[in-house]
Amino acid sequence: MPSFIPPQLATLVDEAPKEDAWLHEVKLDGYRLLARIDGARIKLVTRRGNNWTEKFEPLVKALAGMKLRSAMLDGEIVHLNSDGTSSFGSLQEDLSEERPDRLCYFLFDLLALEGYVLTGCKLEDRKRVIEQILVHAPKGPIRYSDHVIGHGPEFYASACKAHLEGIV
Repeated sequence: MPSFIPPQLATLVDEAPKEDAWLHEVKLDGYRLLARIDGARIKLVTRRGNNWTEKFEPLVKALAGMKLRSAMLDGEIVHLNSDGTSSFGSLQEDLSEERPDRLCYFLFDLLALEGYVLTGCKLEDRKRVIEQILVHAPKGPIRYSDHVIGHGPEFYASACKAHLEGIV
């Protein structure tokens, strides 16, 4: 497995695609974080490759509890408010107060698993595998980032109504 797989980045557009071929997720207000699992070694890196493993010890323990031999996971580390929305300001406070136990890690992509790079597979299939992995994982800070197929404008309108950051 490669030591780093650059994550795909979103492109800003004026409106959500209407076509049913698009997969849409809630845009979370946090830090993009890749988790590389290689046996007992777990490394957390930013989208630019900066090592942030030491900042998120509770997440490292939770990832170890998933009992994966080899994986590269892509997600967003966030602070969740009581209403379920993410808050970047609260995330920064948690980090400055060294309180990573208040954070959640939302997984939205599986880049590699058990030695196989999966970036050539359909995102929908990779997300299905994430769901299956999390069904058997211990409860903790790791969450699944669900999605909607198609209905982009309607999904965007719902996100705005709920005062969310947006959609991807």
